[in-house]
Amino acid sequence: MNIQDKIRGCFLGIAIGDALGKPVESYSAKRIKDNFKRITQYEDCNNHKYFQDDLRGTTTDDWQLTKAVAQGFIDAGDFDLESIAKRHVEEFHVSVRGWGSSTRESVENLVNDMNWEQSGVTEQKNRGLGNGVSMKVAPVGIFLAMKNLAGPSSIAVLEKLVSLALMTHRTDIAVSSGIAHSFATMYCMTETPETFNKKNFIEITNKIEETCQRIT
Repeated sequence: MNIQDKIRGCFLGIAIGDALGKPVESYSAKRIKDNFKRITQYEDCNNHKYFQDDLRGTTTDDWQLTKAVAQGFIDAGDFDLESIAKRHVEEFHVSVRGWGSSTRESVENLVNDMNWEQSGVTEQKNRGLGNGVSMKVAPVGIFLAMKNLAGPSSIAVLEKLVSLALMTHRTDIAVSSGIAHSFATMYCMTETPETFNKKNFIEITNKIEETCQRIT
């Protein structure tokens, strides 16, 4: 399996997982068990508060904004925040169904021509505490793997990742989760089923605090 196959599998997996989880987004484990027992196939979104009566097998903002980040990389041929911001604006005009308040308000600032460096600034309480960054940054991990930017040489890229997080979510938790997901994706991209080491994978999270201190 080459890295191109892994990339295709990664994006396909994101879309499939998103579609499988869509009917039970925000549900507790008990509610999922009570309603579906176990999710093993695409289900309808009957009366879901976010996706009321959407058809089974359709995706959410998780895939929508992952695609936006990926397309930003493709447009620029590099990690370019202007390109990624532009793609977020385009997706805003397509649909904001399922978007969290932090993402929706920040991208609306981008729509109104605010610079991405300031778009995430807010005086609203409880903003930036969701998973809006970690859910969409798999393309960053793919980029790290393709450029072989593991270790100290990845710091410049991760500085941009911090800026990507702050574009919509100005909290430490958003930055840390974005870094964790990017590292994890990079690790999966660079290993094989034979070389994958669960201990090494878990230890990725232990490096987050040190990395954040170096780049913030």
